[in-house]
Amino acid sequence: MGIGPGTYRSISASASASSIASPAGNDLNGSLLVAFIAGETGPRTISSITDTAGNTWLAVPNAYRSIAGALNPEWGDLWYCRNAIGNAANVVTANLSGAATFRSIHIHSYPNADLLAPVAGEASNTLTIAGTSITSRSYTPPVGGVGVVGINPEQGQASWTPGDGYTTRTTETTASRTTADYIGVPPGAKTMTMTYPTSSQTVLCLAFFAPAPGTAYIVRGVIRRQVP
Repeated sequence: MGIGPGTYRSISASASASSIASPAGNDLNGSLLVAFIAGETGPRTISSITDTAGNTWLAVPNAYRSIAGALNPEWGDLWYCRNAIGNAANVVTANLSGAATFRSIHIHSYPNADLLAPVAGEASNTLTIAGTSITSRSYTPPVGGVGVVGINPEQGQASWTPGDGYTTRTTETTASRTTADYIGVPPGAKTMTMTYPTSSQTVLCLAFFAPAPGTAYIVRGVIRRQVP
């Protein structure tokens, strides 16, 4: 029945270090795993990602974004693992290009994604003039797929309001980060907007992923049609 439902987990740490490990999670065999990794200092990039199960992780092409910030540089990236080896206590570790403070890692796990080539594109963006919302670039997602977004603002936020059909999935108050997704994306060109109360420069990383061929897709609980 298309991609989903998903499971989610996250963690953050304020001390400076060159890696961060997720909480353990039950990632099912054949799942699509998506990681949003973000931090302060640098900017840093992700050198590699490993996990307990021995899966292969790849960067979503062009999803990485960074800002100089008014006070601190901020950055974020999206990585994924297709057709995962299942593990009931899977820990995902992101290794950075250098030490960074206020690191966070957010893991989304989805069944029924395309096993061979799940990445369908990205629409990441940055807000370099402080404001209380950030909008992705325009994108046309695969019908019945999932959009996954990670947000890293320079200023701490007390709340998050995702728009355009997205649902908040993980929130880290220590690092003031959040992720959201849109499962069963309907057809047509779209943007994604995240609103928050404190004016801030912000990083938005957004990618979308295709469902397995031959599955149905669901929009707001209704089966629409078969994906060819």
